[in-house]
Amino acid sequence: MRNRITQLSRFLLLCAVMFLVTMIPQSVKAITVEEAGEVYMTDSQAGAGQPLYGRLNINYTGNTNYDTWSNDIVTNYNTYDSEKDQYKAAETVLKKADNSVIGKKIKNNRSAKLTKSSGGDGTVRAVYLVWQARTSVDRSTTDAAALAKSEIAFVLPDGSAKLIKAQYATYDNRSIDYIDQKKENGVNKQYTFVNMYADVTDIINKSDKVYGTYSVFNIPYYEHIGGGEGAGGWQLIVVENCDITVPMRAVRLRMSADFNIDDVSKHDGEWVEKDIKTGMLTSVRSKAYKANDKVPLTGQYLMIFVESSNKMSSFKKNNLYAQKPSEKFAKDKLILKLAKGITPFLSINGWPLYDKATTTKGDLVDFTIPKESTQPAYANDKYTLQTNTGDETHWVTMFVTGIAVDISDNFAEGNQVTTVKSPTTVNVSQKITNKTLQTKTGYYNGKLVVTLDKALTPTNTKPELTVYNKEADKTTTITGTWNAKNHTVTFAVDTQGDKGTFYEKSKFKNPSRGSYISYSIDCTYEKNSGVEEFKNGSRLSGDLRSQNVATGTTIDNILSKESTGIPIYVLTVKIDKTATNKAVTDVYIKASGKAAKAVENIKAAAPDAGGTVNSSSTVSGDYYIASYEVSCGATIITTPTFNTGYQFSKWTDLNEKTNASKDRDVTSDLVNDKTYAYERSMPACNLTLTLTGIGEPYEVRYYINAPRALTSTDVWKVGNTFTLIGNSAKETATKSYTGTQISSICKNNTPYIYKTYRYGTYYNAALSSSITINGYRKVISGTHTKAGWWTAASGGTYVNVDGAASGDNQGKICASDWRGYAKSGTLSNGKKGKIISLYAHWELDQAEYTVRHWKQKADGIASTHDDKNYELAETETKKAQIGSKVTPAVKTYTGFDSPKTQTKEVTADGKMVIDYYYERHLYNVTLNAGTGIEKTTGGGSYRYGQSVTIDAAVKEGYHWLNWKGNYKGGSGGEQTVDAKKFVFTMPAGNVTMTANAEANRYTIHFDPNGGAGHIDDIETTYDTDVTLPDVWNADGTAAYVKYTLDGQNVTEDVIAGVIPKAMMDGYEEEETEDMEDTEDPDNAEDPEGAGNSENEDSENNGDDSDAGNSDADAQNSMNAVEEAGNAETADNSDEADNAEMADSSDEADEAEMADNSDESDDTDNPDVTDDTDQNEKVAVTKENKDDVEDIDAFNDLEEEDIEENKKAEEPKKKVYASVFMGWSLEDGKDTFIPQWKAGDAVRNLVAEDGGEITLYAVWDDCPWIQAQDLYYTLEQAQSGFITEEEILSHATATDREDGSPILPGTNPAPSDPEVFTSFTIPDYQAEEFTNLQHDFATSENLTVVDHVGNTYVKQIMVHVTDTTPKKLTQMDLTGVTRFINSKYYNKSFEEGGLEDNSIWKVDPEYKAALESALNNMDHDTPVETYVFSKETIKQMKQYVETHGIGNSKEPDALRNFYNLFLALNKK
Repeated sequence: MRNRITQLSRFLLLCAVMFLVTMIPQSVKAITVEEAGEVYMTDSQAGAGQPLYGRLNINYTGNTNYDTWSNDIVTNYNTYDSEKDQYKAAETVLKKADNSVIGKKIKNNRSAKLTKSSGGDGTVRAVYLVWQARTSVDRSTTDAAALAKSEIAFVLPDGSAKLIKAQYATYDNRSIDYIDQKKENGVNKQYTFVNMYADVTDIINKSDKVYGTYSVFNIPYYEHIGGGEGAGGWQLIVVENCDITVPMRAVRLRMSADFNIDDVSKHDGEWVEKDIKTGMLTSVRSKAYKANDKVPLTGQYLMIFVESSNKMSSFKKNNLYAQKPSEKFAKDKLILKLAKGITPFLSINGWPLYDKATTTKGDLVDFTIPKESTQPAYANDKYTLQTNTGDETHWVTMFVTGIAVDISDNFAEGNQVTTVKSPTTVNVSQKITNKTLQTKTGYYNGKLVVTLDKALTPTNTKPELTVYNKEADKTTTITGTWNAKNHTVTFAVDTQGDKGTFYEKSKFKNPSRGSYISYSIDCTYEKNSGVEEFKNGSRLSGDLRSQNVATGTTIDNILSKESTGIPIYVLTVKIDKTATNKAVTDVYIKASGKAAKAVENIKAAAPDAGGTVNSSSTVSGDYYIASYEVSCGATIITTPTFNTGYQFSKWTDLNEKTNASKDRDVTSDLVNDKTYAYERSMPACNLTLTLTGIGEPYEVRYYINAPRALTSTDVWKVGNTFTLIGNSAKETATKSYTGTQISSICKNNTPYIYKTYRYGTYYNAALSSSITINGYRKVISGTHTKAGWWTAASGGTYVNVDGAASGDNQGKICASDWRGYAKSGTLSNGKKGKIISLYAHWELDQAEYTVRHWKQKADGIASTHDDKNYELAETETKKAQIGSKVTPAVKTYTGFDSPKTQTKEVTADGKMVIDYYYERHLYNVTLNAGTGIEKTTGGGSYRYGQSVTIDAAVKEGYHWLNWKGNYKGGSGGEQTVDAKKFVFTMPAGNVTMTANAEANRYTIHFDPNGGAGHIDDIETTYDTDVTLPDVWNADGTAAYVKYTLDGQNVTEDVIAGVIPKAMMDGYEEEETEDMEDTEDPDNAEDPEGAGNSENEDSENNGDDSDAGNSDADAQNSMNAVEEAGNAETADNSDEADNAEMADSSDEADEAEMADNSDESDDTDNPDVTDDTDQNEKVAVTKENKDDVEDIDAFNDLEEEDIEENKKAEEPKKKVYASVFMGWSLEDGKDTFIPQWKAGDAVRNLVAEDGGEITLYAVWDDCPWIQAQDLYYTLEQAQSGFITEEEILSHATATDREDGSPILPGTNPAPSDPEVFTSFTIPDYQAEEFTNLQHDFATSENLTVVDHVGNTYVKQIMVHVTDTTPKKLTQMDLTGVTRFINSKYYNKSFEEGGLEDNSIWKVDPEYKAALESALNNMDHDTPVETYVFSKETIKQMKQYVETHGIGNSKEPDALRNFYNLFLALNKK
């Protein structure tokens, strides 16, 4: 419609839109204060327009000072609710700011807060202040230049204020209408929005505060801007330095004023939206994709723009591409589909920076790139932001775009190691290896600073650093410099930074993975220095090389490492030779060198050092002595082992630096009260430990252990010195006590008397007496005749208490003799010591008793204890003291549960009986349903020895295999049972049996179902997925094929070669034209046979075997024409009025020569005919031998007129391949909807074992069309009667799957309403008929498409004849050549047929020849076929013009014609 809008309406539309939308430029033009030029905004201070590299984040803030619409006057407080609110906000800022810079005249102002981003270290790399303003329409050029030179006031968070002028400016060049709305005047260029910026990095870095609230005052504006919005906004864009949490990045920012409406002169004055393409180059590629890199590629993008709406933006396109803006966007270059909805604010990750909606919008978004090798963001240095609203009435000007993306970063590994070798020597070493996964990435201009502890001094003040460059396979040595004041060694030979040493000249570089540096520095320190720890460190810096690009960016901290070393001191351990057997010193060293870890936890680890001092060690007086080197802070645990009978007394430690010593007894925090180990951390000095031991105290306790209450007649005689319990006086002489006295002394809580000894000392014998208790016998041991003292109240070991029989210690005892019976405990005096307890043993008379063991019978009731349910298994006869209580042990029988023990008193009569009943144990039978098992029966609990019957039900599709399990019980391994129903006796153990079945096997056969080919059978098993094959092999060949010809299956004929390739759909050959001789071969020798010539494009399936008969063939053909004319009477001039007469040279050419059409014949195979395709062909007759050249009506038709009409040959028949749809069972094989598709997984098609099933290919056959040539009058053609619907109404489109007929037009398929079929004439043109002025014949391609896309084209001829009677003058029509077909042959002369006396009707021989030719043409069964190129046809026409028709001019013209054209081109 726009192409028809008048100039006035277009002008009105332009004015209306100017009031509604922003005016945006066609191209970007930049202005400095002096001149114009395109500017990229990056690190203008250090990079000369280069991107920034480092651990960087993009951050920003901003606001809109004013925002106006259409012709509104721009106000000072436009984005505030009122002027009062604006000035109140301004006063708040000015109270804290240097308002002398701003002045008193405040036009507008806005504030915004800048917040440090995650990972930012608080410093900035670059800062840019960007602001925008709108020109007035009438003065856009003047205003744009003025805006670029204006200045604004900038207030920082610390209160300082600056006047800022634009260093650069860009403006949009809007070419949205013609000057005075006249195209001839050219495009009216308007510089609408001006975008300005200044580098304020120095200002920000010199201020006291980077983060906080910023304000901008007095952005210029113009009243009555004339249309669209007029926002005046500002943004502070910050590139932050970041900590190690932020990857190494390339940052690129671009300032522009890119407009989204294209130059109207390119679109005939129409507004057409174009993509805004803002490109950014980073020089250094983003990091490359590495499969083993666990860290994804991340980055940020920034976009700031103005739009003709203060609502949410809705972009049609908002994409980030990895390509230049000059390149056409490619799908494989798409990095991210960005958010299409942008809030009407400046925002970060969608969160607004303020709450007032404006037309200035923007977003800073963090993004993460998926880890995919095909993602174009990897290894990329080109970025273009594509923005498009999809609506030319939404105008956008892009101001700022930015990209921050991870680049390949050097990754170094290597810990510094401090090794303390001795109490005076240390080594500090390190190997730092480039471990980056990125190719050709590392550093150059390296610098390594090693910091040594103040207590260390290098033995060599010029140590060496080895630098290995793996990429060059080169090793370089760099000499370090020792700085005694700073205690550092520095290795550096290059200059760092963007003005530093060139990469090629750098000597200190590790440019790629596998390169490394290493050093080793030997140091000394003072012996017994008192230092607790050495602290060393290193810091590596260098310029980044990223993917073979030397960035000139210094990485201050490629790798920083610290290491510690612990000084070594000497520990000396001395032990008392008499009391101590040995002392084992274990040293546990913590990684930090501090012994802060609890001793109990440290002891769980293996010791790192130490040793043992014992009798093999050095002897020093009464001591054994050993020394160890121990790290300061290490935990030392010296554990003593004392000689027999001795124990700990004390430790004494000596500080050899201060000479101070201190005793440590068992109460000390440094002494373990259980092991007496000396435990502490090694102090920062040499230390000596001395151990002292003492003999153990022993207390012998004598227990009377009486079997009954003692009486006065029971006597116990005690000798020597004893302390009697309950008596404080010592007894120094032998004394006898009565039982009553003993009972009084030996109370229940202390039933003993005792004596104390110390280990190693001999004493007089303790007891040499006996005790008599009436009615009892004292128990003695074997042959001993002494009183029976034993180590336990019951049992134990006999003990001699009478002392040595002879020798120096005769009659004396030593506690060491009884040490084996001693136990540690608390002595009667409350101290710890050894206690030996001795007990008097007594014995009474004994009696017998009986124990019987009963087993439950297999069918017995467990709860009924009698001989019906139990059988006696075993009987025992035992003895015990009369009156004593006995608890005989139960027995263990396989498969039976032992009962609880019973306790009874032994009677003097010996008749006491204890019966034990043993129940059969319940065991479980667990049955598992294995593969192919539906369920099992017989599982449960059974008693040992019971009969068990198990069985299983097999699933459909399976047959029984076996039981597997342990039905015999125990651990005898797995047993296999073939019987499905199985009986066994329950063993003494749980039984687990698994029923197993095996899947039945069956075979899948494949049937081409009318097609041909072979697909191998598939043998499979039940419950196994089978992937159904495709008919297409992997190499592109077909395993099955099917072909149809007009709905008939001709697969066998295609495969057998009966149908040639030329008939196959899609087959192409050299463009030729053929001529067919439709004469009956039986009449070939008949000189009077009628000759035909038809124009067809078909393949030559014949040969030249009959070339020798060229004269005869040519003569036969031409004679038939001539003789037909001779036989015709000369008075048939009325035929000239007939509509079918040859009044057009078009038809004459068709009769004489092959048509120049490129269309193909329906078929080249005379054996394949289409009974339904009754396309009517034209037969050529000659009714007089006189030349047509004598007829004036034909002389007026030139060859140029012939070529103006469309000529179409009869279409070839085509063979179409059917489309394989999938597979079906036999009952569905004749449908076109398969049960399964190729690639589907099927299972369980047959249940029985050894079964078979056949899957049939399901085909979708090509549709076909039944149609004939159509004939219309010229009047019908000119009236518009010959429509597409009219032509299609005479044809029928048929499809096996979509039903018959397929209706003309495009309609839902009956088989699938969501898919459409069509029956149309794609190239139909109504004007082709309505504009006709004379006879005409043209081809129409009737096309049918079924629901799966099979396409069939049927070409017919549409003939138009001028039926208006024409009066021919000065023209003898006798014997003229005319056209005839079967349709008109049988009609009367008045209806276009031959006259009744025509030789072709009255002469039987002529009639038979013509009817035979017509029949061959109607059934497409040519007798002979000739193929001619267009060039040959031209030559044939020229021959006839030169030599005449037939032999009319020359006697051998026909023979020569045959030899020249027919013989050479015969099929």
